[in-house]
Amino acid sequence: MMRRHRAKLQQRGENMFSTILVGRYLSIQGRFVRRLASGLVVVRSGRRTYVGRPVAASRRQDRLS
Repeated sequence: MMRRHRAKLQQRGENMFSTILVGRYLSIQGRFVRRLASGLVVVRSGRRTYVGRPVAASRRQDRLS
């Protein structure tokens, strides 16, 4: 369900924030730019862009719904 919602936001060009992991202990939040074919995500924070693995949504949210 969440993936479909994100896809709709991306199609409309709305700004969406995403959190990625860069390295083992560093996470970065920024505006979603794109998803690469390898599954990595590109986000923009300020003037810089970062590439990393997307952080999975909490399973607890799924159980509460």
